[in-house]
Amino acid sequence: MRRRACIRDPGKRATRDEIYTRIVRKYLLTMHTSFIARNTKYFILISALFLVPGIYSLIRFGLKPSIDFTGGATLTLQLSKPVGDLSSIRKVVESKVHVSSLVHSGAQDIVVRTAPMDVTTKDTVEASLKTIDPNIRELSYETIGPTLGKELLVKTGIGVVAAISLIIIYLAMRFPSPAFGVSAALAGVHDVLIILGTFSLLGHFYGVEVDVLFVTAILTVLSFSLHDTLIVYDRIRERMKKAASGQFGKIVDEAVLETINRSLRNSLAVILMLLVGVLLGGETLRWFLFALLVGTITGTYSSICVALPILVAWKRVTSKEK
Repeated sequence: MRRRACIRDPGKRATRDEIYTRIVRKYLLTMHTSFIARNTKYFILISALFLVPGIYSLIRFGLKPSIDFTGGATLTLQLSKPVGDLSSIRKVVESKVHVSSLVHSGAQDIVVRTAPMDVTTKDTVEASLKTIDPNIRELSYETIGPTLGKELLVKTGIGVVAAISLIIIYLAMRFPSPAFGVSAALAGVHDVLIILGTFSLLGHFYGVEVDVLFVTAILTVLSFSLHDTLIVYDRIRERMKKAASGQFGKIVDEAVLETINRSLRNSLAVILMLLVGVLLGGETLRWFLFALLVGTITGTYSSICVALPILVAWKRVTSKEK
């Protein structure tokens, strides 16, 4: 007994992760059918709850584009002293030209984004603002023509389509079946549609506009979603080399079991940081961070609950797996 007590390793005690893994393994792998295949209908229902309202809003209301796409002017001004409430300044500017946004850019700097505004109108706006702050000073003034805005919109669409196409080609070359590329691309489309739908609703009800940073968020979300999906796909490919045919559903379950802990932890860390940014960050980056937040949540979900059900269904149809 003394010898056993001496050689006993306290590290051998089951950790919280090991207990969690045993519970999940028992639930996932002791069922007669694959967990992913068995719950596909629930995954479809969850996705539909978010996709349908968003797609309806996109068709009915569309997105509310900023001056980056429609054309307009950006005027940066420096006040003589910090001002917390910009409502009086906004009211003066709106009496001369339509204001897209008016936000702080520093302790005393403000950025005004408006509809197309010529130099004469700009000078009139600045003269009106001097009634509020006689020492207000112009720092910069830029205009974006509608032609440039349309060109940017076209390039945005091309960029998203190109990214999805490259995902399909890359995964088709890396994995043994085109199903891997198609399912990952559809999961990416799922994420993009949820973000677009969310901002369509926000634009209609709260006047939230989409700008160039929104495009950056879309492309970032696509890469994040692909990264999470690739981790699971790598495990599936490794197990396919060793497992017997006809067990693809179980292979997918095992791959999910091996990766879900790390995936959820990484995603949770990113979500918490983005949430802090959304709540405490400045107005300029708030909606960009919110788009990333929505995309991170949907990307984590879709890498398991969208891409894998499509992959399992594809394999079942092509191999006649029961």
